[in-house]
Amino acid sequence: MSHHPLLDAVVAASTGATPQSSKQILLERATQMLASLQAQASNAATPERVRGKLAVFEASLEETRARLQERMLDPVFLLNAVGEAMGRSRLISQPVVSFLQVGLYFFGLEQIERRWPSQAAAYSSIHADHLAECLSRDGLKAILQKAQHRQAQGRAFCLSWHYLNGLRRAYFAHCRESCDALDHARSGEVLDSVPMEDAAADSAFERTDFLLRLFRNELTPVQRWIYLAKNRSALEAAGEPDALSRLLAEAGEALPDADLGWVEIAARLGINEKTAKREYLSALHSILRASAQRVYGSGVIGNTYVRRILDSLAATIREKDLRLKDNNTGRGMGVLVEKWQVALRFVLSHERISA
Repeated sequence: MSHHPLLDAVVAASTGATPQSSKQILLERATQMLASLQAQASNAATPERVRGKLAVFEASLEETRARLQERMLDPVFLLNAVGEAMGRSRLISQPVVSFLQVGLYFFGLEQIERRWPSQAAAYSSIHADHLAECLSRDGLKAILQKAQHRQAQGRAFCLSWHYLNGLRRAYFAHCRESCDALDHARSGEVLDSVPMEDAAADSAFERTDFLLRLFRNELTPVQRWIYLAKNRSALEAAGEPDALSRLLAEAGEALPDADLGWVEIAARLGINEKTAKREYLSALHSILRASAQRVYGSGVIGNTYVRRILDSLAATIREKDLRLKDNNTGRGMGVLVEKWQVALRFVLSHERISA
């Protein structure tokens, strides 16, 4: 088996892609996949049956490349080409699964932002768990079965649509479970004894009180000041004047009436911009971590998406340059803060939260 022509094309495309972008990350993983499969095919210890699968896998990729030319190296086309090759060869290999894990992760996030921005909180949480299910042993077998069924009919298999349809079904299942839980909860004796409007108001008050305590106990004075300086307008728009007044009173140093930029914040505090950004991200990490521990307890956080955002924040804070220059990486300041907001909304909306 020889992957040299395709491997060379993938390496060249990876070199020309935007550094640290999702496309470059995916092409780098594709390079690793192809190199690993090539090494496996050339290894004398590889069983003949596996060699046959590898040869069919390569032939399928080369056929797709001949048809699509340079378009095959687009992330979605590359994902679908690998899915088609899996179906034809019946090959399930760790390098292929690793490639799909990265490719479907970025593909899912991009589709959520484009198709369902208003349901991003629910979809993003479901996406993390659905991806693990899709790439489990049973999930991979289902991919092969679906691909072979389509190919037997003379039709193309589109892995991206297969994943997207599964994500959509998982979302509707989540909605049905939520509705069922709400139906049962509203018929209970405890909630029947409390008007729904009053219960909602009490819940909102307790949640606000919890966040105020968290803000006071988990953040340093510098982190509180930076957070308020960056989010003054958002807090005012949230319609919580009493909460905002208490936050401003506890911030200590006087705050401006409008949001500040990083240059202004750094100048006010006498620090550099990178330090200010690091303190801000540390504040976000502390808020999300404490909120998640409130919901899930002090052990392992029970939601994959929330854990991933906490890990991303921690990794970014540890980086010397913060890796904030390219938002296409998914770790730029704007993208990272948006993901943090999604994770925090999910945690605060969790049914087990009591404050």
